[in-house]
Amino acid sequence: MRGIRDWGLGIGRRRKAEGGRRQTRRRPLIPNPQSPIPASRSGITLLEVLVSIFILSVGLLGVAALIPIGKLALIKTNISDRTGACGRAAMRDVEVRRMLNCYTWLPPVDPDGNLGAIALDPLGYLGVGIGPLGGASSTFPRYTFNGTLTLAQADAIFRWQDDLPFVQDATINGDRPVLAGTTSEGNFSWFLTVCPSPSDIALGTWVNLRRNYTVSVVVCYKRDFTGAGEHPVAVSSFLGGGYGGGTIQLDQNVSGFVKTDQWVMLASTDTRVAKWYRVVGVGDQYLSLVGPDWDTLNYPTPTMVVVEGVTGVYTTTVHLDADCIWSR
Repeated sequence: MRGIRDWGLGIGRRRKAEGGRRQTRRRPLIPNPQSPIPASRSGITLLEVLVSIFILSVGLLGVAALIPIGKLALIKTNISDRTGACGRAAMRDVEVRRMLNCYTWLPPVDPDGNLGAIALDPLGYLGVGIGPLGGASSTFPRYTFNGTLTLAQADAIFRWQDDLPFVQDATINGDRPVLAGTTSEGNFSWFLTVCPSPSDIALGTWVNLRRNYTVSVVVCYKRDFTGAGEHPVAVSSFLGGGYGGGTIQLDQNVSGFVKTDQWVMLASTDTRVAKWYRVVGVGDQYLSLVGPDWDTLNYPTPTMVVVEGVTGVYTTTVHLDADCIWSR
């Protein structure tokens, strides 16, 4: 027989499998005559190198463009972190130094006997201010009189000294005299505003009988102490009833010197109430504010005070009585 037939039993296939694998013959590579790439090519062209360099350069430039953005975000984060630390430290410093002793707030001559909101701002005091013997004035009283504190004393208290990390050398002998100087850049400073409770203001309670006070520590970054950055602006009306700040209308365009995330203070015309608000929207003569409620019934047209460089305001309510540490 010339071969074994397979009658459905798979005998022929088994014998072929026993004989080994079937060798496949490979066909030689034949170049495609329609291909634009020659068959003898062994590298890449100069144009492809230039295109690769261009793509790589665009990617590197995109990464390099993120460096200043990241640096700006890092600076803002550092300022926010240092502002919070300065505000907490200043609030404790106010308690330790007994700055909230109400008996030290009254001027020697006070015609009405009722003192409203005050500001403790020795570094921001200007020479055109009113002396303590002049009685109450129509402007916002700032108890930062000449002679109370020297500039060096006020600078040591109201300028934060921890904005630049400084590690002292532990190998220096303690008995050895060394030069003592500043260990920080002095970029952060703070001042204090104190406002009595609205109920005591409405009843006309005397300052030494008032109980609840709102204390605000205002932290500034690179503040201009010449007063050039302070802008008092009159408020025409409240468009939202004053609840949580809301939208206010001003008598002039403030978009040139008021920006979003800036802090402003609203003070009544008789300086009895002063509250701080954060700006969340600016539009020519309109501002959107976030902060405490404002009594639009008794104080419909307050004055807005803009202090440039304010990065944070930390407010707390203290209770003044004989047993409170705030008045000891």
